[in-house]
Amino acid sequence: MKLTTKIILAAFICLTVAKTNAQTFTWGAASPSLKETEARIYNTVDAKFYQTNSIYNDKVFNRIVKSNVYSLTNLNKEKTNDLSIEQPVMGLATQTHLEMFTEKGVSNIIFLDDFNTKTKERELYWQRVNLETNEKSKPALITSMPTRNSNYFISQSPNKQFYAVFKQFNFDKKTNEKVNVTLIDKDFKVIREISFESQYLNRTQSEPKIFVSNQGTVFVVKEI
Repeated sequence: MKLTTKIILAAFICLTVAKTNAQTFTWGAASPSLKETEARIYNTVDAKFYQTNSIYNDKVFNRIVKSNVYSLTNLNKEKTNDLSIEQPVMGLATQTHLEMFTEKGVSNIIFLDDFNTKTKERELYWQRVNLETNEKSKPALITSMPTRNSNYFISQSPNKQFYAVFKQFNFDKKTNEKVNVTLIDKDFKVIREISFESQYLNRTQSEPKIFVSNQGTVFVVKEI
């Protein structure tokens, strides 16, 4: 027997009348679960609540990204928008969904990467998406780095004015650990790029933790 998990959106509304505190509890209608408890992005715009979650799908080697739209009036789900990279009829899409950040209101920023077979570089792109209409802008190139087996790690400043990109190059145990950080402004222009080679050899392909301040200062925490 197949069990279907359902998610229910609930809200507490606290009302104060004179010196008496009255509380009401409202349940929204149940709907099929999309692993909402694992969602990383939440937006409340006007009378709507947007909840976006991203789940890796090993069948397409990409992330399935969906945004649930709820009404704050009755707490019911209005629709679900699929923000995933569109797959071709034959084969698989070469672009990969990396990260997604809130910009303003229903506008969110998606970061994608793609391997350019001509230049042999992994390219980083940005794309703007509207959570309400599901409209996307054309992906625009930001930067690139050599080799197919390289990775990008991205973070956003709290004031949404800067993005920090950590470029993790192809792993080679015979070379020293390299750190490459690119600072990008809110218009997705490269402000500065810094490369540093440590005195330590590569030991493990560990994932870095990146933080960028409201002033554009980048902090990297990485095991070496």
